[in-house]
Amino acid sequence: MQPRYKVDEKVLCYHGPLLYEAKCTKIKKEGNSYSYLIHYQGWNKNWDEWVNDSRMLKQTAENFEKRRKLLNSHMAQAKGNKKTRKEGNTAAGRKNTKGSDSNSNSRASTPVGDRVAPSRQNKRALVEDDRSTSSRDDEVKEPVKEPKKKKRKIETPVFFDEALNVNIDIPVELKYILCRDWDNIVNKKRLFRIPAKVTVTNIIDQYISHLTTTPPANSSSADNSSVKKSLAVEVIRGFGDYFNVSLGSQLLYSFERYQYKQDCESAGAVQPCDVYGSQHLLRLMLKIGDYLSASKFSDAHVKLVEDQLEDFLVYLNTNRSMFFMKKSYYNASPEYVQKNAKLIAS
Repeated sequence: MQPRYKVDEKVLCYHGPLLYEAKCTKIKKEGNSYSYLIHYQGWNKNWDEWVNDSRMLKQTAENFEKRRKLLNSHMAQAKGNKKTRKEGNTAAGRKNTKGSDSNSNSRASTPVGDRVAPSRQNKRALVEDDRSTSSRDDEVKEPVKEPKKKKRKIETPVFFDEALNVNIDIPVELKYILCRDWDNIVNKKRLFRIPAKVTVTNIIDQYISHLTTTPPANSSSADNSSVKKSLAVEVIRGFGDYFNVSLGSQLLYSFERYQYKQDCESAGAVQPCDVYGSQHLLRLMLKIGDYLSASKFSDAHVKLVEDQLEDFLVYLNTNRSMFFMKKSYYNASPEYVQKNAKLIAS
């Protein structure tokens, strides 16, 4: 039995729900079947992986059309979900406002005569109950004080206090990833593997490559599209700068402090975006709202950043099978737990 694909053959390969252009770089036989080492075109070599031929397709016009339809369908669904959530939030806000107004109006318009006054019999019962209660209290010589139970302090998720002043919509799938991230770090005492297989720098460069290679919707808007892409690149590069500045002080859980000290502070001139990966970048996406709310940017500038951030989030969500993997976490050693606790206590 001969392998279906050859070394150096260009193919289309499934990763999650989407098809990506790829190249077969190696072949190995496993029993009666073959595995192929795939390099995804335009992606970091860290994403190279062994797959079987069930995930691979020949590069034909028909399969390229299939790839295009899958991508368009996925992007349309993501944008449609975003629009639905925004409309739902707007409608809910109006309903709450209307409800609070109607409640206050109903209370204010209630006739005085319709309000029920407590009867004398009820008043007498209350007085008698007060007396009996006070007399019972006198009989108790020394109240027994129960020892207070020490409440376990649970660290809130990074995304718990996301700013509502800025109109940024986080896809539900990415919120789930943030919840899983919090559970892994805070409850399960696991750590995100550093240095990351794909770093923040890799992701930003990949997105910029996506922006610069994606053709405009129509040729007449080519010039305008070029300007927009230039602005988008500037904003996305700025996310990397924000990440380097804010990681140590705002994006880490307390359980990650010793890891940060080892991999960034003790390493000298290492930039966080060159060693940390997708999960920490996603935490930053929620904090951008806080930064914009506190900034002195004009409304037009804020709107520009909002639009670029939402497009970036759609891109992350569309390619989440590539960026967010459960295998990125590992169990912290007892030695690490001890050293981290000592660092926090100092």
